[in-house]
Amino acid sequence: MKDMYIYKTGKALILVLCAFMFFSCGKSVSIMTYNQAQKARVKNVLVYNKHDIEVFERGNFLTISKVNREVLTDILQTEYLNIQLLLSNINNANTTKLRDGYEYRKQKLFVSDLSGIQIMEDSDSSGRLIYDPTHPEAVRAGKLAGFVKFPNINVKEEYIELIDSLQLFNAVAAYAKAHDADIIISELFQSEK
Repeated sequence: MKDMYIYKTGKALILVLCAFMFFSCGKSVSIMTYNQAQKARVKNVLVYNKHDIEVFERGNFLTISKVNREVLTDILQTEYLNIQLLLSNINNANTTKLRDGYEYRKQKLFVSDLSGIQIMEDSDSSGRLIYDPTHPEAVRAGKLAGFVKFPNINVKEEYIELIDSLQLFNAVAAYAKAHDADIIISELFQSEK
């Protein structure tokens, strides 16, 4: 009987202590990231914008202390830009030349804690060679005759990263909406059920 009383008292004390720690830390939120690049992107954009927060990593989760409208906006804007670049890559996977005559190159979002957000072109210019002698851009002579050079874009990889970005964008948007954060939230990326 005495052991049960000590157990229940200890359990209640632990619950009170946990509640105190939760409420004394201010508003914090845990965000599940879906890959290492996404985790680095979120951390770096928050550090670059000098938010007065702390970010803790635990597996795939980032716990951000003192979440406010600006923090949520930075995460949403970064993921939105990444979504736009991924869609552009998917849409141009079979584009040989742009209207201005240049080859399309894969676009990547790079976020640094020192330089901020940058859009970079993939430096790998080798591209994909596909044999299609009827294509207007096919090489006409030489050992690559009949081959067409397409951008070095793996549509499956781009699509997987797109799903990851959409999930993070929607999760942060849902959190902002549930907590009445003063952010314009786009329903554009809600998946149909």
